[in-house]
Amino acid sequence: KYNIGIYSVDVAGGEAELVSDLSDVFTTMLPWFNQTSMSMDSVSALSPDGTQVAAIMAAYGDMYTTSQSNLWLIDIANPDEEPQWLMSSEDFQTGYPAWQNLPGVPQGLSWIADGSAVVVDAFSNDTHSPLHVYYYVDVASGESTPTVDFSEVESLDALFDPELTGTNIPMRGYSPWTASLSP
Repeated sequence: KYNIGIYSVDVAGGEAELVSDLSDVFTTMLPWFNQTSMSMDSVSALSPDGTQVAAIMAAYGDMYTTSQSNLWLIDIANPDEEPQWLMSSEDFQTGYPAWQNLPGVPQGLSWIADGSAVVVDAFSNDTHSPLHVYYYVDVASGESTPTVDFSEVESLDALFDPELTGTNIPMRGYSPWTASLSP
């Protein structure tokens, strides 16, 4: 049995105070963690105003493949509010081509400075076409949009063909390896 909660510790030190007990909410999930592939601000982050936490949670038994990772929004200003499910593991596939062999798995997230959205980095570790897709997630509506969408790329060859973009840069060139957001 796991106890899952959000705690607060004063910057001067002292005992941790329970802000929100989530043990009954996330009965089959744990916060996702893989120290070798975290990005952005990590797999969970406090909103700029300190009222919400965005967190990537994974199903038990799937902690290392993380194909069942989900994005959640937890309101710590109102601890009695149920967490909001923002993205499912299926949603993390929407920016990838259908022929991609491995799923896009969320690696980390950061908040937009005004707290209206979260940007999540998902990575498909496919040997032939490793791709990062960053999703912009509006927290009010729960709508997610890939910032670069590879879903219409017809084949692996097309991913590397610069003529299809109308530039000298193939679609593969639009998948960054890292990202950060300025405050």
